[in-house]
Amino acid sequence: MGSTDTNTADALRRDKSYIQPTTRLNASTNQRAHQHQAETARSTPNWAELDAQFRKSLPDEWYCRRLVYRGLVMRACGEVAKLDGVEIGEGERRKAEDLLERAGI
Repeated sequence: MGSTDTNTADALRRDKSYIQPTTRLNASTNQRAHQHQAETARSTPNWAELDAQFRKSLPDEWYCRRLVYRGLVMRACGEVAKLDGVEIGEGERRKAEDLLERAGI
């Protein structure tokens, strides 16, 4: 390590301003930040909507694999209401059970 590197490292150790906040949030800045978060939350699809889009884009083979997986979890945990962040409806339960029966599982 050269003397320039050592001098730079020493200077950084002495000058801790890089870890100190340089500005404080005032009330209006804080309010704008909260408004931005709320607007972003309203415009961002929730997990269930994103999952529904993903599920609809799956080829049949992968849709069936997913349904078998979910159906097996539903069989093992009959009271489960939500799986992988997605609520389980009665229609999905029927489809999964039908698929498992047809597959001989």
